[in-house]
Amino acid sequence: MQDKHGLLSAPISKVLRNMTVPMVFGMVAILAFNLVDTFFISLLGTEALAAISFTFPVTFGVNCITMGIGMGLSTNIGRLLGQGNTQHAARFSTHGLLLALVLVMLASTLGLYTIEPLFKLLGASDDIIPLIREYMVIWYFTVPLLVIPMAGNSAIRATGDTKTPAKIMMLSGFINGLLDPLLIFGIGPFPELGIQGAAIASGIAWLGALTGSLYVLTKREKLLGQLKPSQLWQDWIAILRIGMLLVCRRRCRPSQGQS
Repeated sequence: MQDKHGLLSAPISKVLRNMTVPMVFGMVAILAFNLVDTFFISLLGTEALAAISFTFPVTFGVNCITMGIGMGLSTNIGRLLGQGNTQHAARFSTHGLLLALVLVMLASTLGLYTIEPLFKLLGASDDIIPLIREYMVIWYFTVPLLVIPMAGNSAIRATGDTKTPAKIMMLSGFINGLLDPLLIFGIGPFPELGIQGAAIASGIAWLGALTGSLYVLTKREKLLGQLKPSQLWQDWIAILRIGMLLVCRRRCRPSQGQS
């Protein structure tokens, strides 16, 4: 493996610092999407704010699918790169992105057909459901755009580079923050779309992140290879095994601390 980022040769303390700090900024950028959306939507009134609040558990749950895939992806790719098997790592990365895309598209399709019963189950009233529908229909259609940059950034981090994924997500967050007021309130030549504008702004920002992530994966890291159907299922199992294990451990820690 070509140790471009000092992952194998630099002092451990330096490696941890260099990897952790950019990751913190990247995570803050991801969380900023909801914070920025909430701020501008709150200016529309209490009903719009209540509607967006009900969407958070669902959007977070769908995003967790990609987070789990990303964990399994980065772990396996890091191991393969450490062995010097770049060709296998590129194939694994491609299979992992496809898995994340398939799972999120399935979840989004299910979500589109269950908006009303699901959010009523969460406690949303009949007068808020139309606002939730306006936002979630756009969100479900555009969230696949977020899958590739989130999972792809995990593959990039496996090489030891955490700065580039952080920059990609920070730029995406900036685009979202810039477009939110323009599309929500119809500033200048932009149409006034209300709560739908926030979802569209996020989709455009995700498209920017997707473009940046794919460029780094293909041009710089060479971490996208050809699909191999004969090994697809095997790679998917390896990703899901680690992703589900890490998620389960996270969930179990609080309960273990209380017992």
